[in-house]
Amino acid sequence: MPPVNVDNLMRELSIDQLIQVQIKLRNETENKREDLRQMVGRRYRDVLDASNAVKRLTEIASELSILLNDTKRSFSAQQNSDSTYEYTKRAVVNAGRRLLLLHTLLPLIASTSDLLTRSFALCIAENLQRQLQTEQHHLLDKKDENVPLLLSLLSERLFQSRIELLNEIGEDIGFEVDWRSVTTLLAAQALLKPRMNVSELLQLYLESRMKIVSQVLHQPDSTLLGLVRHIKDTIQCVEQTFGRGQGFLSAIQFVTKKGWAPEEIKQLVEDQPLSASRILEKEIVLVNGGCVENKFRLQEKSVIQRAFSEWINEVCSIARDRVKAMCNHFERVEQAVEFAVAVGHIFKTDWLTTNSFIEEDGHGNNSNTYSLIYKQLFGTTLLERFNQLINEELILREKKLHSKLPLINCKPQMPFQRSGIAAVSLKEVIF
Repeated sequence: MPPVNVDNLMRELSIDQLIQVQIKLRNETENKREDLRQMVGRRYRDVLDASNAVKRLTEIASELSILLNDTKRSFSAQQNSDSTYEYTKRAVVNAGRRLLLLHTLLPLIASTSDLLTRSFALCIAENLQRQLQTEQHHLLDKKDENVPLLLSLLSERLFQSRIELLNEIGEDIGFEVDWRSVTTLLAAQALLKPRMNVSELLQLYLESRMKIVSQVLHQPDSTLLGLVRHIKDTIQCVEQTFGRGQGFLSAIQFVTKKGWAPEEIKQLVEDQPLSASRILEKEIVLVNGGCVENKFRLQEKSVIQRAFSEWINEVCSIARDRVKAMCNHFERVEQAVEFAVAVGHIFKTDWLTTNSFIEEDGHGNNSNTYSLIYKQLFGTTLLERFNQLINEELILREKKLHSKLPLINCKPQMPFQRSGIAAVSLKEVIF
């Protein structure tokens, strides 16, 4: 910002103008201060996460070194003892059980079950695969070259399954407007990507909905009422899922509960032998703890409002040309009136609860925000088309009136004409 000559400003500007300059400078200072505060907060969180990660890696490395040292000492001291043989045998048996469980989970991951069940099964399979990968050099026969190859193929298979599941979640969630289905898909996403927070999951849903709305707009049979319903359904779903409905937080509480698993996973545990079922139960607890509940908190109202306002602006900007074309499609005033009544009915009925993140007026109504959505979506297009249709109809009626003017008789005959015979008095008739 260039330097400001205060003396010149005092001489050249009025008091009101100086007040406006002061307010503007104060707002700019506050905005820059807020940006700096947010930037420092992000950097602090990044440094804190990195510090925690380094600390955890140090602990793991220390534990690993201790375990390796103990293992080396144990094997060197009791290499030829029966206890060493039994330990190795038991470890090999457990590795074989993990491998069998991994093969049992693969069909479930590729099945037609719901995405939450498949994602949960994938997380268990990935944990089993990582354990086998770290144990293969110590527990399996080094001369058998098929074991590393098998584990490598399994790793590629699981990686491909993860990509497919993430793509399916991203595609399917855009079609859903029921908050129960959306929370289920978001819980599956949180399992596969535990580092995502609520804001990122909200953005994922809004972006997926944007793709669906864009596809609907480009369909030849799409209607304006359908577009308004899409916006309404999205608002309701976001409110129930991320707003005061807290649907997603409830789902995360179930997923992170110790021992919780989808029904098909529970059935799989019951069908396994006791030793294998214990391994599965331990892996289920690990998956429950992988998605930390504490980091998922109810978002502030302003955060959801900001994200949804950006979504509304983008939808309206994409639909502007389509809205104009659809409004031009109206050929009669009655069509425009019926459409306006239908849109008004959609905007006024069954939108949200009183605790909605949508801004409300003093009477508990959401009319201000709905009016804003209406203005952003339609602007003056519908009103201009209505005025155009009114003018066209008035011109048409005027032309009809002018065409009938020559047929009007300006000198009509009298309804009763006087007779030429003089009236005879009653006296003359009698006599």
